[in-house]
Amino acid sequence: MTTSWSRIALLYAIGVLAAGQLGIVPPLVPELQRDLGLSLAGAGTAVSVITLVGAVLGLPAGGWSQRIGHARALANGLAIMAVAAALCAAANDAATLLAGRTLAGIGYLLVVVAGPSLMAATAEPRHQPMTLSLWGTFVPTGIALAGLAAAAIADRGWRTIFAVDLVLLAAAVIVTVLAVPREGGVARGEEKPPAGALAASLPLAAAFFCFALLFLAVAGLLPAWLVERRGLAAADAGRIAAIATAFGIPGSLLAGSLMRAGVSPGRLAAIGLLGSMALAALCFTVLPLPLAVVGFALSF
Repeated sequence: MTTSWSRIALLYAIGVLAAGQLGIVPPLVPELQRDLGLSLAGAGTAVSVITLVGAVLGLPAGGWSQRIGHARALANGLAIMAVAAALCAAANDAATLLAGRTLAGIGYLLVVVAGPSLMAATAEPRHQPMTLSLWGTFVPTGIALAGLAAAAIADRGWRTIFAVDLVLLAAAVIVTVLAVPREGGVARGEEKPPAGALAASLPLAAAFFCFALLFLAVAGLLPAWLVERRGLAAADAGRIAAIATAFGIPGSLLAGSLMRAGVSPGRLAAIGLLGSMALAALCFTVLPLPLAVVGFALSF
């Protein structure tokens, strides 16, 4: 088998588009609060419910993706996110918006489960570590690009932004169906993990839970905080948050390099979590705005 770099690039782009669903809301929070009566707690839910869906449905989604085939699961996930974007664009109240975001979480989960499996299957064994390291950057890349795009066209209204998201997702469904070959699924029961795999993965799951909690709290509510507490315009706040989030990309690549060099993943996770918490606490409290922006970037 020869590595298909064009297909890997396509799969990565799909992952970035899916991760953009995490980054599209934060720059829109002030407008959503004004137009839909969304509380700050509701805004946090609108950002984080996508990952909450993943926490609840992650295991069954993985088995279902294997059963129907990862390519089909990928296309289904994109289609579900497209429907969710349409629901958000048409929302007239906070409940409808949150329902759309919950639906987006289901689609996002399918893409996150299927994407790395398809990338690994598309690469030669010697290229698989590189492709999976690349996949590890899709979340900060997607959040940063979505935040910058949303901030750039914020003056056209949040409904327009969700409508553009709908068009991109619908186009991605078509491209996926045409360009990603479908593989055979597995029979029911064959997708069960080896004995002991679940228990062994619990520490990693706990670490990722802590990371997601911190990351989404900072990335999701940073624009609203910059507007309300520091007096910035919504578009400027969205740009700052997006640029800060983008610093997670070199961080992901650096972590992959350190692990390949033999550094323990547990040690990296502990250092990253403790460092990020300390920086975020300082940035939200005592640091002046320029230093706070730098600190937020480093915390990602």
